[in-house]
Amino acid sequence: MLTLADFDDRLMDGFTFCKKVYKLLDEVCADEDGVKRLWLRDRLTKKLIEELLPLTHYVRSRYTEGRQIRIRWVDGNQAYDAEILSKGLFVKENLNKARSFVEVTGVMHVNEHLCRRLLYERGGSFGVRGISVDRKTKKITSEPHVYLGHEADDNLLSGILDAIAKKIAIAYPGNTVLVVQCHPERLTLEGDWRHVVDGLHRAHVDHQFDEIFLYEPAGRHTATLSRPREG
Repeated sequence: MLTLADFDDRLMDGFTFCKKVYKLLDEVCADEDGVKRLWLRDRLTKKLIEELLPLTHYVRSRYTEGRQIRIRWVDGNQAYDAEILSKGLFVKENLNKARSFVEVTGVMHVNEHLCRRLLYERGGSFGVRGISVDRKTKKITSEPHVYLGHEADDNLLSGILDAIAKKIAIAYPGNTVLVVQCHPERLTLEGDWRHVVDGLHRAHVDHQFDEIFLYEPAGRHTATLSRPREG
């Protein structure tokens, strides 16, 4: 089975990187304890789901006939998660930088891990909002929660803005892209996602990143926030 060492500090073609990440995911799924590892997360599956997979979605969205991408993921505490080297017409025309960096972050409810545990151990959960933990027995309880209107979408919007604000406060190398993987509290349809993205545009977030790429894996929704124009 592949390990994180097969990716760490190894420069490779963007599509090769994606293929290798998906192979690792397949190998984990095929493992005897694969489902448990994906739900409860060990170090490898945490890195796979929270860093490697989001990077594949960004690479696939940006790798074109005008921009060929190589990527180097780094497993460490440096101020970025991956380095990207680009070449092609887009670089020659100064539409993309030859060298850039990517930082990956995630947005999810604080009870997300408890919801996953319930799904694995009991086979079901009413969702993140209705979860509580008994302080004495540590028993996890899940109760239904009724959302009103765009409540869940507004919660996601607020979480994205908070995540971006935290990253803005950190010093990153020049030419850094922020990738935000979004985990909504409920199924997000196209109209729900549009509501969230419209809210982000109305917020006029002032940030230092080359771009902010948002990805919602369940519905495969994406959006991009460009760097604000100077002046």
